[in-house]
Amino acid sequence: MTSERQDLADLIQELRMLMWGSSKALYTALGKPAWRLLYDVSDENPGTLRAVADALRPTRPDLADQWDFLAAIFENRTAIPVPSVDELLARYVSGEIGDRTVMWVMDWDHRDLYAACAERDLPPIQMGEVDEDEVRPLLELLQDKAKQKH
Repeated sequence: MTSERQDLADLIQELRMLMWGSSKALYTALGKPAWRLLYDVSDENPGTLRAVADALRPTRPDLADQWDFLAAIFENRTAIPVPSVDELLARYVSGEIGDRTVMWVMDWDHRDLYAACAERDLPPIQMGEVDEDEVRPLLELLQDKAKQKH
């Protein structure tokens, strides 16, 4: 986790990775109720994030500290900058963030993500193993567009 200034997409990406990384330890600590607690994390409620931290603290204080850190950030949810759609899609296509992160930030489903990509002539999947020189102009155009809207 980093304490540098992050936007909502960065924080959601970190939260999703932390959920994944904590799932086994949380299941070990709580059993089946762990899945419901992880499901409830999607509301970004600091109390829910702290409940996960409390459940992990006895066996995995390292993970508990990370959950507490994110809970503290989400305490002031309105101060977290939200990137524009164009910026999110540029970051998604370039592989910086995942599709589920984009959908979480925008409150979209897959159809919304695919439609937004189609409107911008972007592929609906990440471009992973492509030539950077080939996609750089497209990504720069989207990022410039996103900056102009701010």
